[in-house]
Amino acid sequence: MSGVDGQEEPPLAALDAQGAAEDYLEPGPPVCERCGADSHTACAASGCPGTWDEPSPSRSLDASASLSPAAPAADPRGGLPLRAIRARIAALAIGGGSPRPWATWLGALAVAAAFAYALASRLAFLDAKPLHHDEGVNAHFLFGLVTHGRYHYDPTNYHGPFLYFFGASPFAAFGATPLGLRLLPALCGAATLLLLVPLRRVMGWAGVACAAWLIALSPIATYVSRTAIHESYFVFAVLAGVVCCVTYAERARAWIPSLAGLALALAYANKETAVISYGAYACGLGLALLGGRELSGNPWVRTRAALRTIRATYGEARAGWYQPVPHWVIAVAYLLGIAAAYLISMGARLLVYGAWLGVAEEQSENSFLVWDKLSKLLPPALVVVLWVGLLGLCLYLLWGLRVELRRYWGEQPASRRPWLIAILAGATLTILLFSSCFSSVQGAVGLVSSLYHWVKRGIGHEKTGHEHAWPYYFQLMWRLEAPLLCLALPGALVALARRRALELFLVGWAGSTLAVYTLLSYKTPWLALNLVVPLALLAGLGVGALGGWLGRRSRRGILEGALALSAALLLVAPAVAPEKPRPSQGWSSRWPSLVAGPLEQGPEDYRAAEGPARDYPTRPWWRLQWTLNVLAPDDDRYGPVYAQTDRAALALFELLGRELAEGKSVAVAAPEYWPLPAYLYPGRASYPGDLPEKLEADYYLLNEDQDQRFDERLRGWGSRTYLLRTGVRLVLRSRPPASDER
Repeated sequence: MSGVDGQEEPPLAALDAQGAAEDYLEPGPPVCERCGADSHTACAASGCPGTWDEPSPSRSLDASASLSPAAPAADPRGGLPLRAIRARIAALAIGGGSPRPWATWLGALAVAAAFAYALASRLAFLDAKPLHHDEGVNAHFLFGLVTHGRYHYDPTNYHGPFLYFFGASPFAAFGATPLGLRLLPALCGAATLLLLVPLRRVMGWAGVACAAWLIALSPIATYVSRTAIHESYFVFAVLAGVVCCVTYAERARAWIPSLAGLALALAYANKETAVISYGAYACGLGLALLGGRELSGNPWVRTRAALRTIRATYGEARAGWYQPVPHWVIAVAYLLGIAAAYLISMGARLLVYGAWLGVAEEQSENSFLVWDKLSKLLPPALVVVLWVGLLGLCLYLLWGLRVELRRYWGEQPASRRPWLIAILAGATLTILLFSSCFSSVQGAVGLVSSLYHWVKRGIGHEKTGHEHAWPYYFQLMWRLEAPLLCLALPGALVALARRRALELFLVGWAGSTLAVYTLLSYKTPWLALNLVVPLALLAGLGVGALGGWLGRRSRRGILEGALALSAALLLVAPAVAPEKPRPSQGWSSRWPSLVAGPLEQGPEDYRAAEGPARDYPTRPWWRLQWTLNVLAPDDDRYGPVYAQTDRAALALFELLGRELAEGKSVAVAAPEYWPLPAYLYPGRASYPGDLPEKLEADYYLLNEDQDQRFDERLRGWGSRTYLLRTGVRLVLRSRPPASDER
């Protein structure tokens, strides 16, 4: 079999023999295991105590070893040497050497052009679209975090905490503006393309360039990246996990597991639906192990061989003459460290910063902050004594376990240590974010309890109004992502036909993700971003196979490089069905379930009732992307425009902002008003929830039903109606000059 660039791939036995030869036949000069120095002098100069692995002249590979996969399993601490691990799992890699120079340079140029286009399309005119309902809610939490240092994770709503901690800096710099809210999601959406570069050995430069241009031009990916919600960060973290899996299968570097652990932790810290991606990883791995033609034998034999490799990689702890340190001791030490960090954080909040960080009444009621409550029930001196005693106990117990911790680390084989570091880094980052920097017990407990609420929403037991039929995403993507769908299907078929393990991993990950999101009843347009990126990778597999075929038939890979450059022609790709009829026209197509017809947007369309909206050109594909994201970002005839604030509401927001700045009072009685608070910061309106008995404010914002019910009480008040979004109208009532209260 041959790789992307046409060179033959060595079989598994040969790779194992190569790893064995590297580690045993030609061990090379001695190397310090701590600092990596190749001489005792350099090691001593760096201040390293020095742990040297001296090669033994008697270590050789005899005829009885027969170059078998088990030959290199001779780590003194029980695990395989890293080079032998690389040899074992390198059979999953399909690259047979470095690409040809023309393919490399032209492919890198194509990817750089796609990244520049993605950066420009996501950062240009960020204020063209009014803030979405969810953006207003996120701005509310960011305002509390930046101004009061207060945010606590709610396991029943609003997803994970990463968006708020990561987005606090631009929010503090630019305020509650589209730039302050959307800058980092837009940059993250563009940076997603850079994660494709490590996949060049699997997809080839032509495939990477094709996938990069598909994501850069995707109207859905662009629209979601220009919105301050969790999805851009989440998809970036999920793709980073995929890249870590593929890269480790190719190289098995010791630092890759740590990056994988951080990527998985960041995915969960963004959205609890990361468990779907974890399951998709497992499906991709299973398909690669059972279907990859690099591995010999039937599925049962392949599974046993994979388990043997995992056990050999994990190794066995060797403690010598004493008993090994049990794992539960390490777990207890870790929990003690978390408890000490929590006590230090809460002590700083109570003793140093006071009410600004932790003693606010609303914070005590909403976040289970034990120390805040104790400070109200007990004398301050007793609270301080209790805090010092508990912190001292935790630190004393940790100090007592220091010997066991050193012994435990020394017992671990070198092949196991990267995975232990990955688990420790991922768990610590997750707890740090969900506990709001070790200040909220509720957030840490809600880490697990949140899954219950989101599973109920996903399967439809908890009705939210976002339930849609299974072809919803196919309808949406056929109208807006037709070139992506047309290229993804052949790419998946090519990968299944070639049966290369890493390609099957990508197919399994993408296919299982598509299946789960299609079957779940909870569907929103921004979730389609979870499908756009996997489908782009499948399309890249097909184009990469074509690029490899062309590269083998051209000198220095110039045809493969030309194919990578030609991916930019997707700019002028035809949009097959970009426009949908107005909601009042209904279904009108031979294939109503896929090609045409309105998406489920709501019972009424005020925009269609008031008159035709302006039609902008939507062909070719880049014009559709430009129209959706800049010219008509609130036109709900396009699928991604979902519960989006209408640009007509900006006049209402500006009016109320001016009145608050002049000292007038505003009361918002309507139940639906987001993202209004984000536009009023730093001004403050009151939110009574309904029209109060005593009318004291200068302005009252009502919905249409409230306006009809209280028309008699508000007789003589000024009235003006505004469209907030499709199906939601707000009526602003203003107090007449020198009017009497009714």
